[in-house]
Amino acid sequence: MITEWKNLISTLKPSEISMYLQTKGWRKVYNYEHNYGSIWRFTSLNEEEVEVILPHNQVLKDYKVRMIELFKSLEVIENRSMGSIINEINLSGVDVLRFRIASNETYSGTMPLIQATSLTKGVENTILAAACSTITPKSYFPRMAYNEARDYLNGCRMGQTERGSYIITVLSPLKTVSYAGSIFSEFEQDEIFERRVLFTLFNSLYHLRTALSNGTEVGIEETISTGVSANLCEALTLMQPENEVGKLEIGVSWAPIRPLQREIPQRKVIFEKSTFSLIKDYVKYLRYTAPIEEFELKGIVKKLDSTDASRGGRVSIITNIENKDRIISFDLPATLYQTAVTAHFNRSLFSCVGTLTKESKGYTLSNVTSVKIENELDFD
Repeated sequence: MITEWKNLISTLKPSEISMYLQTKGWRKVYNYEHNYGSIWRFTSLNEEEVEVILPHNQVLKDYKVRMIELFKSLEVIENRSMGSIINEINLSGVDVLRFRIASNETYSGTMPLIQATSLTKGVENTILAAACSTITPKSYFPRMAYNEARDYLNGCRMGQTERGSYIITVLSPLKTVSYAGSIFSEFEQDEIFERRVLFTLFNSLYHLRTALSNGTEVGIEETISTGVSANLCEALTLMQPENEVGKLEIGVSWAPIRPLQREIPQRKVIFEKSTFSLIKDYVKYLRYTAPIEEFELKGIVKKLDSTDASRGGRVSIITNIENKDRIISFDLPATLYQTAVTAHFNRSLFSCVGTLTKESKGYTLSNVTSVKIENELDFD
């Protein structure tokens, strides 16, 4: 048993144990020179005082001995096993996500291998989609290739499965911070990216479920700014229970060493099996209406509208999209507007690049660049 303790203790960092002691009411009363260690004191409810030594340097000869003494003291004071204490310390610096599939098939805590593979992929894509939406909310990400989002996903760890039908746990580590002075002095800074991703995830899940209840396109469009995307919805469908009366639960437990700076609507969101057909419809809708970046628009300048061409104006182009002639209007600054004037005067084919967005009344073009005249048309 002692050997097992040694192996478990060796995985812990002194800084993690120091933070744990502070959160449990221990006070650091002395620092040894050369950062060899520190003395911590705890006062119990009956006013009894206990002192332990926390070694700071893992290369010290008596490092493991001192650590075992420390954890034996914690075991007595907290009246629980050393293993549970070590496990809590391991999780004290991470937010924990829980993805639970509840159905007749998972009641025993197992599930078909193929479904488990789909579930794992769904978990991965759900987290990555939330990370991408944290950077830039969009209705659809063709690649989900943001470096910061990928780095965050690579830093997440798969935890031990838990009882309760079938539960996958994901550990989302928080960035290491210095706890000099007040133990919460660093929390006054802006929230770190890892925590903001989880805020985005649970905000989007909550608003998605609300939109599902309303069952309207307007509702789902309004959720895009909260982090809902076609990628997120598609990831959820990978995790749907096989049983018709099953459900998917997604919950979070926040790292105890880092208090929340803001709240989210709910820490657990539940999707019943019956909602997944709607979620699949939302995937199609969000993909279909997603803005197309770097879209090359070509057409004839149908109309110009400007009170002062030196300040730019509005251009209306007739073009063909989805095998149908459409008129798309957009504003251009003076430097680009003059090219449209020339194209209109010479009856030339006009082209530009921008972000094409499908809306209920047609299409719009924004962020227009690369305006040019393709060629003159011959009407003789």
